[in-house]
This record gives sequence, structure tokens and C-alpha cells, in this order.
Amino acid sequence: EEVCYNSAAARRLLGAADEPVLLTPERVARILLDTGGGRKGVPAGRPFRILINKAEGYLRSREAFRLKAVLETAGVPAVVASLWQKTILTRRPPAVSVVILAAGMSRRMGTGKQMLACGDRRFLEAAVRLYQPFGPVLVVLGHEAAQIRNSLDLGDADTVVNEHYRDGMSTSLRLGVQTAMDRGAEGILLAFCDMPHLQAETVDRILWEASLHPDRMVIPVYEGKDGHPVVFPRRFFGDLLAIEGDRGARELVHRRPEDVVRLPVEDRAVTEDIDEMDTYRVVSEREGWDQR
Repeated sequence: EEVCYNSAAARRLLGAADEPVLLTPERVARILLDTGGGRKGVPAGRPFRILINKAEGYLRSREAFRLKAVLETAGVPAVVASLWQKTILTRRPPAVSVVILAAGMSRRMGTGKQMLACGDRRFLEAAVRLYQPFGPVLVVLGHEAAQIRNSLDLGDADTVVNEHYRDGMSTSLRLGVQTAMDRGAEGILLAFCDMPHLQAETVDRILWEASLHPDRMVIPVYEGKDGHPVVFPRRFFGDLLAIEGDRGARELVHRRPEDVVRLPVEDRAVTEDIDEMDTYRVVSEREGWDQR
């Protein structure tokens, strides 16, 4: 009842019993197209169109366009609208792959950040769990890759190993971008594993902003300071692949300011890289993490 008006009627239309039912776009379409549901009171043969409203944020808009595709396959036109934007949305959000760079040796920390505890998970586990709803996740490993793979639960994330991680961050960046590009990504969300306290709502906002500016890089900003993760459309993949040495994608952001959208957020985690043990202790105490 919290998510579906008249859930009893919806269950009947879906032929479902009392167990929980996941409202996929396909099942929502069945409800909308049934004469006992969305078509109730619509005379046979009368033109019928569906307005999918409140498609706010990346995840909601993505599901709305999935629903639109299912409805139109069934021969019913549909439009997707955003109450926030006060407009009809004409294109689906880009299919973004999440690339988590986790190949480094964590020299300043003195121990591998991938394995640091944050509550009942490790940093890399928490990062994968955070990003998985938003698209396919690719983790670039390097230092102690075998131990990380064997010790952590990375869910459905794919992993690749950068054998040249000692040659600088750019080697991991290039491997991640090339792999995502080969798999057909329309853009990448470039992330790190040392922000396990980042809010999912912040990630959704960043990707939503990127869907509104599909040809520009989007970077979150907290109290005037640039942060992570950053979205790069496919048109910048070549520039990212050209970066060399111990440099990351920030170089491209600085070099192409006219192609950057800066999104103010209220989530301090976007600028709170946990690179040193003192920072880890401060954040752990604030977040209530078990550091064992």
C-alpha cells in the first residue's frame, strides 16, 4: 500500500497472491493496459495515451523510459514527464557504466583502502553496493588483486586487473575506459572506493544532471570544492585514453572548463577522500563505523 494505490486490485490484475510483488515496467504496463486498470472506463476503440509523470532523478527516469518502451511495443503511445523540470522528457537517460578505480597501493594510508572496514562491509564492497543500482559496475584492480577478489563480496560487479598499476593512475583509468567503451557504454561514472559514505541520492542527482546535459562532463561540488564521482559522456573517451603518467581524469576537467557542469550538492562525502589514517578515524567516528 505504501507504493501502489489499491494494491489488492493490482494483485488481482497481475494474478498474484499475497506475497510481495516487484512492480517491474512489464507488470505496471499490464495494469495500465487492463480494462480493470488504466483502461477502466475507456470505450473500446477510443484513442488511448499514457502520461508517465514525476520521472524525477536518474533511476526513476530510466524506469519511466523502460515503461514507455513496453507500452509502445503493445501499441499504446506514452510520454514521460518531469514535474521538477515542468516538461516532457524526449530522450531516455544515457546508459552509463560505473568504473571504480581500486588498483592503487594506498601509500598515504599505509594499508589497502579496499579492505578497510566501514560497518559490516569493507570499503570496496560498500562502493560496489552503492553503485550497482545505477548501471553495470566495473572494478579496476591492481595491487593485491587476487587477495581482494578472494576476500570481498563484489556482487555482480566485473573486475579487470591492471598489471601496470605501478606506472600511475592513468593506466587504471585507460583500462577502465577502454573496457567500458568496448562494452558499449554511452558514458562512464568514474568513482573511487574511498567514499563508502557517499549517499545514493547524491549519485542519482549527478546522473540525472548528466542526463539533462548529455554532451558535458558533470562534477559534484560541495561548499565550492570539486568532488567525485564524475560523469564523462562517450565523446570524451578519446581524451581520457590519451592521459598518461600518474594523472587522472581531473586533468581533462581542468583543460575543458567550457564542457563542465558543476552541480552543487549537500553531501560532504563527495570531497572527503579518505587517503590518510587520521581522516579515516575522524570519518569512522562520525559515521559510526566498526574499524575492525
